[in-house]
Amino acid sequence: MQAALGGLCIEVGILRLSYRYDVSLGICLLVLIGVAGVGLVSMLYQRSSLVFTDDRRSFVDRTRDILLVLLPGLIIVFAPALLSDAITWQNVGPDFDGNLISTSYLADRHSFSAMMKDFSSAAGTSDWWIFHYTPYTHPDFRAVVGLEFFVRSLRVGHALLSLLLTKTVGAPIWLSFCCLCIAGVVLTSLVISDSAALRTRSRWLALGCVWIIVGSQNYALMMYEGINIQLIEMPVLAFLLLNWREILIKPISVWQRLFIAILLSAMISTFGEGIQIVAVFAVCAFVAAAAVRDVRELRGALSISGALQIAILTLLIGPGFTLDFILWTYGRLQEGFIGGALHREWSVLSVLFSVPAVVVGKDAPVSLVFESSFWGRLGEVAALFILGMLLRKRRPTFSGDSIAVALTMFVFCLTGHAYAAWKVAVILQPLMLIAAVAVMPRRVAGVRSIHIVGAYATFVVISAVGTTLMYSQTSTGVHSQQFSVDRSLTRGQSFAVLTPSQNRVYLRVATTGDFFWINDGWRRDAIEPNFKIQKSDGLLIALYYDCDAEGRERCAIIEGKTDLGMRQRTLIPLSLQVSDILRPDGYVDHAKANALIQKSFGVTARGGEAPTE
Repeated sequence: MQAALGGLCIEVGILRLSYRYDVSLGICLLVLIGVAGVGLVSMLYQRSSLVFTDDRRSFVDRTRDILLVLLPGLIIVFAPALLSDAITWQNVGPDFDGNLISTSYLADRHSFSAMMKDFSSAAGTSDWWIFHYTPYTHPDFRAVVGLEFFVRSLRVGHALLSLLLTKTVGAPIWLSFCCLCIAGVVLTSLVISDSAALRTRSRWLALGCVWIIVGSQNYALMMYEGINIQLIEMPVLAFLLLNWREILIKPISVWQRLFIAILLSAMISTFGEGIQIVAVFAVCAFVAAAAVRDVRELRGALSISGALQIAILTLLIGPGFTLDFILWTYGRLQEGFIGGALHREWSVLSVLFSVPAVVVGKDAPVSLVFESSFWGRLGEVAALFILGMLLRKRRPTFSGDSIAVALTMFVFCLTGHAYAAWKVAVILQPLMLIAAVAVMPRRVAGVRSIHIVGAYATFVVISAVGTTLMYSQTSTGVHSQQFSVDRSLTRGQSFAVLTPSQNRVYLRVATTGDFFWINDGWRRDAIEPNFKIQKSDGLLIALYYDCDAEGRERCAIIEGKTDLGMRQRTLIPLSLQVSDILRPDGYVDHAKANALIQKSFGVTARGGEAPTE
């Protein structure tokens, strides 16, 4: 399990050299093969110095156990394919498409320096970490998304892994990314079961913990609301938090510090918020350890030098990326850490303990059965802290975990950002839930704890299945054929693309090549492309439509326009230039664009709403 985590993170560390320093991908692959060989030999001879907790009971030693551990997570991942023949469902969050579009952009732009040229031409500056400088006016919608993900959000690790899989085995980008999501769910389940088996000393309690955590609504939300990067990074986050005592308190070897540095360095390039959360948790964990045990007893273990060694190793592994992360953190701080899709009044305890509380509907995309205000969340955190303090003598392990979790949640709840509170609670959930299950007595009111945990796990998984059924009825399905864009008539040239509506289905076009989208983009405060940037106002216009975006009635009308030879999912070039429908300042004249849509497609222009049928 550690080898899988370390291997993925080493891949990110090596492949990002091709992005940051414009190193050939072939050279990176050769280095990767060499490092893999050296790592294999090192593991054979240094295994005792690498493994953090080797005294645990074997849990996944049989095929049946592996299948049971992976079942709840795989149900969530494959439910769209089983219920509706879709790759996944999309509700509110747009980041699933964003991940695919940014990977396509990386495939062409390849390097950070090339991307910075695009950013400078759109934003008018190279100061990417100052967040009010935006690339949203760039006429290539694919560049807008790629610059947002890579330059302004530092999320390049997942794209590098997806691109590697695409280039080596020829898989489409969407399939490569879905494989990463599956790997994230599988590794998270194994990490949780591994730690739970050690803490509970019972394979069935460990299995119950996996089902309650990975089979919950929280993971359904990450999968269907576009929070896929957190899902992919969850194995690393769970490993760091579940083994915090071995990392922070107990003496560890240089090899173990290097392993942690590799995980952290890769996280910088994949999920920067995770580094911030881990850093806050580390400080809170030190406080919790001091509260539970005698400070003098911990004085030798709480060594500043150990933390400094990990920090220095992380810096040496990726100095450029570490500097970028510092600048990005500064920019995020200036903006108050805004962002996110799930802005609801989340209850901290309901998230930590997988209480089913989410309802998915058309009128209120995600609503909650149990809500909690700002002061309510602080009250929940205070109750968790008090419980930990009361049990610090009788249950020191549980006490340390609960105090560390409570203090970390307190810090992020103070920001008043409800989505941040949910995100942090999901990351802390494995630690808190396993601690609670481990401290349960063997019998509660005459009922065995295994039966209680099993019954609750079954209830949680059934509730998550119910959530997937709600998504199947209310959300937009992502289908593989939507990525089958026929560009043969454009003969490799760039065109300004006009679609009948702004439906998010058209974002799939950007995963197959450049996408100079006339229809303004997909945000509510629409991204207005300026076609004077990079002299794009000379592009010819191409028409494109997809019946999945327009619905049967509108699609029938469009297909009746035989004069232009309209074909679904095919770019149809026109003899018009995009300059014919632009204002003098380079922005789209909406009245002219809407008139052209009516003339070409035979339907009125639509905004970003999904088909109603």
